[in-house]
Amino acid sequence: REQGEEEAEPSEEPWEEAPPKKRRRKGAANATAQPAPPATEESDAEQYADFRIHARGLPSSTEDKLLRKVFGKFGRIKCTELLYRKGVFIGSAYVTFKDGESAAEALSLSGTKLKGKELVVSKANPPREKPNLTVYASNLRRETTEDVVRRDFGDCGRIARLKMLRDPQTGKFTGALLVTYKKPEGVEAALKFDGTEYGGRTLRVKLAEKKKEGS
Repeated sequence: REQGEEEAEPSEEPWEEAPPKKRRRKGAANATAQPAPPATEESDAEQYADFRIHARGLPSSTEDKLLRKVFGKFGRIKCTELLYRKGVFIGSAYVTFKDGESAAEALSLSGTKLKGKELVVSKANPPREKPNLTVYASNLRRETTEDVVRRDFGDCGRIARLKMLRDPQTGKFTGALLVTYKKPEGVEAALKFDGTEYGGRTLRVKLAEKKKEGS
C-alpha cells in the first residue's frame, strides 16, 4: 500500500517558529518524560487540537519557561509554541494541554494581567491542514532511470524529494515512485500526467496517501 512521505511545509506563513535554542530542547525533554501514544505528526496534532489555547497580549520577554509556569497550574502541558515574525516575538503563543478540562480552565486567564500586560486567552482555531505535496506515480517502465524521472517530473515544478520505490529483495525499481514538490502548483501539473503515455506505457499519477496512525 503506497504512502506519501512527510511533505514539506509551505513557507507563506505570517509568523515563524522561534529559532532553535533552549526552549525547543526543553520541550523535547518534557515530551520524552511523558510520552504520548505512537502517532504521526499530523494525527498527533489532530488528537490534541481541542486542547489547544491561544494566548495574546503576552509580554515581549515571554519564553517557554514563563508560559509553562503561568499555564501549567491548570494541568499538564503537552507543548507550547511562541509566534515570531522576522525573529521578533509578537506577543502571541499557543499552549496545548494533555486534556480538555485543563484547556477550558486556562481560559479563565483572559482579562488578567501578566507583567502589566492584559492577556487575551481563547480556544485556538484548529491547525491549518498542510497541503499534500506528494504524488504517487506508477506503471513506469522498470528500466526508467532516476535522472529521466527527475527531469520529466521536474518540468512540473521544483522537487523537494524524489523516491524511486524498489523491491526490498532485489533492489530493482518497481515502476512506481513518490515525488514531493515544494509548491502545490507542482502537484497540480504532475497530476495532469495521469493517463498519458510515458515510455510506451500508460502512466498513473495520483495524490499519495498521507501517513496515518498505526501505518
